[in-house]
Amino acid sequence: MPSVHQVQLACKVVHEHFGSLTEVVVSALLKKGRQSLPELLGACNASLAAASRLLGSQQQHQQLSRQQLKQALLVLIQQNCVRTYLQPAEVRVTGVRPAVYLYEADLVQILQVIRRPKFLQHIRDDTPSNGAAAAADVSSVIIEVLLEHGRLRFDQIRNAVVSRLTQDDAAAATAAAAAAPQQDGADPTQQDVQQQGQQQLALPGSKAAEYGEAVRWSFVQLLQEHYIERAPPCNLPPPQPVSVAPKKAKKAAPKPGSTEYAEAQSRAMQQLAHKTYEEARFKAPRELVAGMGTEDDDVVDGAAAAAKAEADDDAALAAAAAAKPSKKRKKVAGGVSEEAAVAAAAVAAAEAAAANLTVARQAAALANKRRKTSSKASKAEAAAADGSEQQQQGEVVVKQEDGAVAAAAAVSPAKAARRAAAAAAAAQQQQQQQQEEVSPPSAREMLWRVNPEEFNRRFRNKVMADLVADKLGADAGTVLAAMLSHGRRFETTVQGDLSIAMGEGEVASALKAGQDAGRLPQLSPGKDAGALLNALAYDSLGAVDGGTGPQGATFIVNMRAVLDRCRLLQLHSVLRDKFGIHGLRVFQTLLMRGQLEQKQVADTVMQPHKETRELLYRMLRAGYVQMQDIPRTADRAPTRCFYTWHVDIDAVFGRLAADLYHAAVNLHTRRSHEMRKHSELVELVESARAAGQLNFNMTDSQRRALERLNKVSTALDTSLLRLDGMIALFNEY
Repeated sequence: MPSVHQVQLACKVVHEHFGSLTEVVVSALLKKGRQSLPELLGACNASLAAASRLLGSQQQHQQLSRQQLKQALLVLIQQNCVRTYLQPAEVRVTGVRPAVYLYEADLVQILQVIRRPKFLQHIRDDTPSNGAAAAADVSSVIIEVLLEHGRLRFDQIRNAVVSRLTQDDAAAATAAAAAAPQQDGADPTQQDVQQQGQQQLALPGSKAAEYGEAVRWSFVQLLQEHYIERAPPCNLPPPQPVSVAPKKAKKAAPKPGSTEYAEAQSRAMQQLAHKTYEEARFKAPRELVAGMGTEDDDVVDGAAAAAKAEADDDAALAAAAAAKPSKKRKKVAGGVSEEAAVAAAAVAAAEAAAANLTVARQAAALANKRRKTSSKASKAEAAAADGSEQQQQGEVVVKQEDGAVAAAAAVSPAKAARRAAAAAAAAQQQQQQQQEEVSPPSAREMLWRVNPEEFNRRFRNKVMADLVADKLGADAGTVLAAMLSHGRRFETTVQGDLSIAMGEGEVASALKAGQDAGRLPQLSPGKDAGALLNALAYDSLGAVDGGTGPQGATFIVNMRAVLDRCRLLQLHSVLRDKFGIHGLRVFQTLLMRGQLEQKQVADTVMQPHKETRELLYRMLRAGYVQMQDIPRTADRAPTRCFYTWHVDIDAVFGRLAADLYHAAVNLHTRRSHEMRKHSELVELVESARAAGQLNFNMTDSQRRALERLNKVSTALDTSLLRLDGMIALFNEY
């Protein structure tokens, strides 16, 4: 559950970047959780009504229309601020629950907006810059385009990046054309200069085609480095809630045809959809790697037409098999489809109606089957359980009971024929829908977005390497950075505790690869990786744990120990600023010695008892120390208790994490206040820049106000970025 300050910060970020309407939607989703479209509309209107009551009855209450809500959801889905799930239709005792789209605010993605400047700076520093089309420039422009637009297809990314790079070349050519005649004493007009720049770009040696190829290779490289990921499709089922209940004893597998069996199959299908997306999350399309894809539209269109024809053939075969059950299992190969973000926000009425019709027919067939108790019906059920089955994702075979055929076996031949025909039509319709869902999309249909998790993983590794370098030297930090870089691709989450086990040879190979790529510095003369690994393993910091394996010595990075030391150092600086050096000494004493009485604390830190008592209660009020009452009698009377003080380091870390979000909210509020205070001046400057007027008349008071606004905004932005680093350390690593 997000905290109050997290919700406030997320709402302020959304309001600043996407407007007030999206802020209302995000606030409702963060407070109410996962909502459908009608539920979200009611929550937003209730929030607006409550806000109008607080402002007073003079202002008219504003209602949010359904179309406005859809437009806001489109923007938020496009910018990866809202996740979309498709809750499949279900058969219940009271009837059939229709399929519905659910929307959920992605708090992590929203808060990453503050960290976007760090993403761009990291790409420029991490990617080597060489060649005519510098890889660092192309990669940074790709990331910048994706951060600006949210999720895009590859052809949209390529066109946007090539356009920006071409515009930069045009500006450089125009500047060069303007500078060359000035040296000869000529005075060309602005139109002549622009024409000369355009003529230079129109020559056969233009870099537009070269930039297009550079974009493709840089995109594949970013995808391999996990900086870019495939956007999740909007028809994924909602994830299963994590259960904290104790594990029960294992039961026998449910029988086919039972309710437990149907629920197990439904859960397996939902897990399969998410697993398939995770497997294809960082895979480059074959067309893109082979130089086709968006480069050759005819090839992609032909492949799409062939896939559609194959899907129609499979649907026809499935319809024929539905009328006559067979014991063969049919496999449907493919992956999960990825709908565009625009189609995700609107409710797909046609698809929901088809799903509801299929589920209703299955419910009717199930009711008829329960009323038939003859042996003939039982045999028909057994035959239907082994009948034609459908499988999603190519390797998993999911068996589904054909209730219509089982019910037809217990009734008259005429009714059986009609029901068999209806079942065949329903099976064909369901097969077509599933084939559309599992057909692999082409490179032109895939949506891509920035993966903030990989950036946070790189930032986390840098924090740990810097700490080790400060304590044990730059060479030890370089070796630890090589180990973290080697184990990065095996991690599933940023909040891991341990890395994979690595041998000395693997560490040396990773170190050499990083040095050859220019990402890691060379070791000092006389230093080798083996000696540095042993030093790290025997150091009191506990950054590396040594052991033995089948192939010799192995080393594991204890990321939790290193990050805890980083948090403790940051906590010390915060305590020194808030409570002074005496408060830091009190905290360290309680942390090392455990529970102490007030007199013992005062004697240990060598401070008067009165000042120690005041300091302890100030720290208790702030949540950085805890007090425990120990009763002397059973009635726990306060006069017959003595009290001890101690430190719960995990609770202190959580308290500081909440305080950091509170400070970020205050900084953002102050920045918004300064911008509103000088809104007229800001509009004047922006209008002049839009008109291309670099020099315009301003009064002395306006110039002083503009200088002050620039200084204040720069200081607030810098403070917010530094604070964001501490937020990541205490909340995300």
